[in-house]
Amino acid sequence: MAADLLLERLSSHLPKSEMLRFMAWNRAPNQVSSVNKSYARYDEAVGFVQPRLEDLLKFKVVVASCSMAAKLYNLGVPRGHFDAVFIDEAGQALEPEAVAVFTALYHTGQLVVLAGDHKQLGPMVRSDIANRYGLGTSFLERLGARPLYLPNAAAGAAPSGA
Repeated sequence: MAADLLLERLSSHLPKSEMLRFMAWNRAPNQVSSVNKSYARYDEAVGFVQPRLEDLLKFKVVVASCSMAAKLYNLGVPRGHFDAVFIDEAGQALEPEAVAVFTALYHTGQLVVLAGDHKQLGPMVRSDIANRYGLGTSFLERLGARPLYLPNAAAGAAPSGA
């Protein structure tokens, strides 16, 4: 839903020739707004389809969920093709989902932005084992707990408890 909302907000600023909504093939068409559907590749006979690589590489902006963004690599999108990788609602993204996007698309020097608030809704993990091994913590939350991001780090002071 975050990707759908993002595309709808960007749609008044970018023409269809510059932005693609990269949709999961099994997404129910009746659950997709007409705006999102108009930016996606949709065929009435088969549903949402993936664009060919040469078509995909023409877009300046590709809006996708984390799981779909990681699939861009499988389609042949080279690392570093896009100037930036933005993960919206990163406070809800499971760490493996977010890392899959980075490993598939990131290249040295590329801008990476994680946006979200881990104090709203965290990732939903239903496995006790996964939670025990830290997968109930989002990538954004884990990064935010690193010394670099603690309040005193910006001023050059040692983090409390260090």
